[in-house]
Amino acid sequence: MDLVTPFIKWLLKSDYVKNNKLFLNAIRAQDDNLQIITQQVAENQVKRFVDGSKTYPITFSIVNFKTASYNPLVKTKLGADENLSDILDVSKIIEFVKEMDGKSIYPDFADNITVERAYCQYNTPPTPAIDSGLSPILAKFVIPVVFEVYEDAE
Repeated sequence: MDLVTPFIKWLLKSDYVKNNKLFLNAIRAQDDNLQIITQQVAENQVKRFVDGSKTYPITFSIVNFKTASYNPLVKTKLGADENLSDILDVSKIIEFVKEMDGKSIYPDFADNITVERAYCQYNTPPTPAIDSGLSPILAKFVIPVVFEVYEDAE
């Protein structure tokens, strides 16, 4: 079952995502690149019912790469700090997921799968990892997006 393509089509409804370069899994990232990383569903996350139906989470992580800058907040104006503005920029993905969930607009994974809820695991982008092996040095903001789904019995 292809869960990735419906997720990408859904994600492309976000202007923020459409205005950046989007890749799947392995890439040589650059500034403002977005990467989707697929994640497995662990068997202990699947709740099975007597009729054969089940519920489980489908999770994709979105990695947003941003050029890291050395601007200590005590030396700059808070509103002009590049790293702070990057976090606020990346937060647009979280806002998009909240908006789509509020409107019950979800990916169409399959005829027998109903999305019950979508959310990001965090309300703000996690503190980025820094990839100093790249030039320029890139910060990696990782945003896990979770879909709680119900799958009908086959």
